[in-house]
Amino acid sequence: MNKLSKSVMNTSERLMFDQLFKIRLTIATKADVIKLHYSQGLFRKVNNNFRFIKF
Repeated sequence: MNKLSKSVMNTSERLMFDQLFKIRLTIATKADVIKLHYSQGLFRKVNNNFRFIKF
């Protein structure tokens, strides 16, 4: 019983981690787009304003 509940917990944790990773990947992709579309100075300003995006 304990082993079963433990494996279920690990699976749900893994799913949560996968979702977090996908979200972070999306944010990183958006950051790359910003990098491409704006000058370096403006991108640096954007990074300073949205520090929580960095990870």
